[in-house]
Amino acid sequence: MKLAEHKILDLKTPMTAPIYEDKEVREGINALTPWGEWGLAEDVAKCAVFLASDDAAYVTGLPMTIDGGYTAQ
Repeated sequence: MKLAEHKILDLKTPMTAPIYEDKEVREGINALTPWGEWGLAEDVAKCAVFLASDDAAYVTGLPMTIDGGYTAQ
């Protein structure tokens, strides 16, 4: 999985469509994520919009992990 080296496995995009369409692989990845489903590009965009907003004025040097809870396990 070429996407695995970039840790992009559970974000549903046109690029990951072939992986997502494989029911067995999709369900296997869903089972690894506490959220239970793949993230969407919109989920990443919402984080970017927050970081660009005044609401994030006091946020500095924080890595934002957008992974449906996978790393929190």
